This record gives sequence, structure tokens and C-alpha cells, in this order.
Amino acid sequence: MIRENREPESLWVMDQMQDEVPTCRLDESVGQAGARAEERGYAVSAVVNENGIVLGVIGKRDWNTDPTASVEQLMDPAPTTLRPSDPLEKAKQMLSESDRGAVFVTDSDGRLLGVFFGVNEKKEPGRKQQLADSEGWS
Repeated sequence: MIRENREPESLWVMDQMQDEVPTCRLDESVGQAGARAEERGYAVSAVVNENGIVLGVIGKRDWNTDPTASVEQLMDPAPTTLRPSDPLEKAKQMLSESDRGAVFVTDSDGRLLGVFFGVNEKKEPGRKQQLADSEGWS
């Protein structure tokens, strides 16, 4: 991504996001999607269509409810997202004002690019465990 009209010392979400995010489709069972996410250490999965557009999110509470249900039946539709070019301060504020441990990062078409967990005091990317432990998505 080109950094036009930005101060060089400015940090963006893209500087701190993680691109590894488990995904699932509407027609999958919640149990299948949950097992795949948990194998990777997550308690949440982004629901995407065939083009990678974010349609929703499911979490641990969903796949523990009814593992045979479809993702479409139990997902939380249209989760809040960030853009990779959003200022880091905006992203940190969004997390502090919500009950989420992380926010999906999408392009302007809604295509999943990654996840933002926040930053620690050393300005290093947040850890995947924060998403796995997120009360808002589990």
C-alpha cells in the first residue's frame, strides 16, 4: 500500500495487523468451522463469501451452542471493520470503546485482509491469543 500524504512516523493499522485469520463459509456447519479455528488457536472465525468479503463472525459461544447448525444460522452479521490505512490511534480507540478483543481489517470492498489486536507498549503487533481470549467474540 502506498503511503501518500502521510507523515512518515504515522502508524497505520496495516503496520500492526496480523494477516492470519481463520475463515468459514455460510453453508458450513458451525462445528466444522469451530474445529478448524480452534486447531489454529482461535476462538473466532470470519464468515466470508467466495470472494473473501466479510459477511459476519462466529465465535466459540456459537459452535458450543449447536455444532450441527449452519454458520449462516448463528453468525453475527456485519461486524465492525477497519481499513489498513486507518490511523493506529483510531483503531486503538475503537477497541477500547468496544467489548471486542480484536477487529477485522478489510479493503474498501469488504474483502478480509487481516485482524487488528491492538498494540503493546513496545508498538509490536498484538498476539493471536488476544483474539482467542476475546470475550466479545467467544
